[in-house]
Amino acid sequence: LDRPAVKELLHYNLGAAGAPFVLLMVFSAPALVFKKLLGDDTTLGRYEFAGKLARLPEDVFLRVLGSVAIPAYAQLNHDRPRLGRAWLQAVRAFLVLGGSMTVAMAWCGDSLPLVVLGPKFGVVPGLFPLLCIHGGIAGLCAVVGPLLWAVGRPHTDRNAQTLRCLIVYGLGIPAAHRWGAMGFATATIVGIGAALLWSCWAAVTHLEMSMRDLGAVVLRGCATGAGLLLCLFGVDLAFAPAGAVRLAVAVVAGGLAVLRPVLTLVRGRRTATA
Repeated sequence: LDRPAVKELLHYNLGAAGAPFVLLMVFSAPALVFKKLLGDDTTLGRYEFAGKLARLPEDVFLRVLGSVAIPAYAQLNHDRPRLGRAWLQAVRAFLVLGGSMTVAMAWCGDSLPLVVLGPKFGVVPGLFPLLCIHGGIAGLCAVVGPLLWAVGRPHTDRNAQTLRCLIVYGLGIPAAHRWGAMGFATATIVGIGAALLWSCWAAVTHLEMSMRDLGAVVLRGCATGAGLLLCLFGVDLAFAPAGAVRLAVAVVAGGLAVLRPVLTLVRGRRTATA
C-alpha cells in the first residue's frame, strides 16, 4: 500500500467534496427563484431557453478543454513556468474565440432567441445580452477551473463556486422580486464574476505569477472582441439590421474578426511544438 499516494488521493477527494452539490444549487437557481418563489413559469421558460443559447461559449470550451486541459496541466504540474505559459495561452485562446462569440451573440440581442426559438415563444426584452455576458464569463471560468483541479486544488474551485452560489441567491432573490428576470440575471453576472476573480487569484498565486501578467494577456485577448464590437456598432449606425439578417451579419463579422488571430495562434502552436 502506497501510503503517500493514498493520503494525496484522500486529500484531493476531500477538497472536491461538495462541489457537485454547489453547482447543482447554482444551476437550479432560476427554477427555484422563478417557479417556487415567484410562481412565474413563463419567465422561467424564457430565461432557461435563452440561457441555453447564451451558454454556447462555455459549452464549447468545456467540451474542448475539459478532457484535454486537465491531463495536460497535470503533466506540467512540476514545471510551473511551462504550465503558466500553457494556461495563459488557453486564456488568450478563449478571449479571442469565446470573447468574440460572446460579443457577436450579445450584439444580436433579442433577434437570436426570436429566430431560433420562434416569435411565439417570446422573450424578455434585453435579457439575452445579459445572459451572453454571463455565458462569456462562465466560459473563462471553464478555462481557469481545470487548472485548479489538475494541480490538486479542487477545494479552491469549490470555494469560488460556493461564493457564486451565495451571491446568486443572496442578491438574486431580492433582485428578482424588484426587477424580475433582468435583476436576477444581473445577480448571476455578479456571482460568476466574483468566482472568476477568486479562481484567477488562486491560479496566478499557484503559478507564482502576478495579476499584472494575467491582465496583459487579457488585454491582448480582448482586442479582437473590442474591434468586433466597434465594427458591429458601425453596422448598427449604418442600417441597423434585424432578425435573421442581424444574425447573418454577426456570423460573418465574427468569422472575419477571429480569422487572423486563429491563424496566429495555430502558427504559434506549431512553432512551439516543432
